[in-house]
Amino acid sequence: LSFGQTIIDQPKISVNLKDQPVSESRSVGVSKSNPAKAGYLALVMDVAVNDGNFKLTDSKAQTVELSQINSKLSLRPPGRQTDFDINMAVVNSKAQKSQIHAEGKITPDKAIRGWSLKGTTGDLIVEVNDLDLESLGSILELAKIDVQAKGMVSADINAVIKDGNFENLTGSIKAKNLDVTGPVLNGDNLKTNLLNVDVKLKSQKQLINIEQFQFNSDWRVAQAGGMVPTTFESLSDFLTSESDVSLNADFELNAAAALSQMPHTFGIKEEMKVTSGKLSGNITANRGKLNSQINLNDLAGTIEGKKLALSEPVTGKLQISTDKKKIRFDELDVSASFARINASGFLEQLKYDGYVDLEKLQSEFGQFVDLGKYEI
Repeated sequence: LSFGQTIIDQPKISVNLKDQPVSESRSVGVSKSNPAKAGYLALVMDVAVNDGNFKLTDSKAQTVELSQINSKLSLRPPGRQTDFDINMAVVNSKAQKSQIHAEGKITPDKAIRGWSLKGTTGDLIVEVNDLDLESLGSILELAKIDVQAKGMVSADINAVIKDGNFENLTGSIKAKNLDVTGPVLNGDNLKTNLLNVDVKLKSQKQLINIEQFQFNSDWRVAQAGGMVPTTFESLSDFLTSESDVSLNADFELNAAAALSQMPHTFGIKEEMKVTSGKLSGNITANRGKLNSQINLNDLAGTIEGKKLALSEPVTGKLQISTDKKKIRFDELDVSASFARINASGFLEQLKYDGYVDLEKLQSEFGQFVDLGKYEI
């Protein structure tokens, strides 16, 4: 099909789903397999939309409007460059506007059929200013995605892609008053008043230089940096790749906030109120070895006015290396009030000693987690 050059001036589309029966929704991440079809459709077109408008009213009479749509698309077959430049404003029911801009120049590999990042080369820019997530509810319903989200999100992403890999990537995402729920979260609400994500990556030969990765929210902080391979199929490949490979990552999680927000996801007792707890850890990789440490401290809560707490922190240490064929556990230690485990050796011939007091395990974690009818 070849549409040649097409210009659409001031198109206006209105869709009203009010009082219509709600069709079956699907949770994010759950996909249905479709039978493979032979061949593909190659489209060639140059389409421009000037001052377009799209208004959608969902079954609950909530509306979202995409206005000031000014976009250009120059679509070419794989192996040739496709250009796009999309500009629009998202208007919520309170008449608040969010500007969205996306542009790029991409050349998919002609040997790969269908849409895929593999083998693709090009540039990509995405800019979002104060997007009200709640205003997207009507679009999510139309797409049959059962997720409810609130909050304001801004994003600024610039990427250079070469042969399917990000040669350069700079991006930041900032959000306020996030509140996400849906079947995928078992009815829990994932909330944070502030969210800041900053990423800066750069490819060097067969390595990706993580110059910056910073994740900050009300209850989780994480950062990472180092040099990692662009591709690897196993942990052994990761550790035995280029000698310059290195990784240093830290995280800290407010366990009380996470467990309180997602009690159903983690199986926390309904009457339990988690009042404190911190999960922290570190991962480093260098010179063919990987070290990791994780700690759970000060986990405590109340149930019917009674204070409960883990009697000791839970700690774990791991050190692994490789001889280019097998993974070796140089150190694997787990320590808690109810367990002491030490292990070492190759995965196929792991030697360990230790013990787990199952009764104490239940008495410690059973204070927080609903184990049902099980008694140990």
